[in-house]
Amino acid sequence: MKIAFILLSVTLATIIFSQNVNAQGYGNPCNRACTRENNPVCGSNDITYTNPCLLRVYNDCDNLNGPPVTVQYYGECRRPRPGALVVHRVVRHLRNKKEDKEKGKKEDKKEDKALQRRTKPCKGGQKLPK
Repeated sequence: MKIAFILLSVTLATIIFSQNVNAQGYGNPCNRACTRENNPVCGSNDITYTNPCLLRVYNDCDNLNGPPVTVQYYGECRRPRPGALVVHRVVRHLRNKKEDKEKGKKEDKKEDKALQRRTKPCKGGQKLPK
């Protein structure tokens, strides 16, 4: 009975101590396991984070020199950060370039078919007028 009590006490102490360490931030904050929960928050740096946990990880691990990022409001950021507009323009340019390339291929195929029709031999050995 005493052994069971001691074992239970040690187990409870270990659980309580490990929870306190994580809650107070004495462990490595970069090893924090965030869920994949989609609960977007807009940070004070106008970047949308998937959930508040990822914003805390950003503050603890990536944002070491800057001021801490706080939650402005829950939900996606309404105004894009300055760099986001540039990324959007580059993506749009690449998408348009791809569409133009595909459109060009279709036009090339049409021209090839038209050329094939013009170069087919005529019936009865006739030649095409020049």
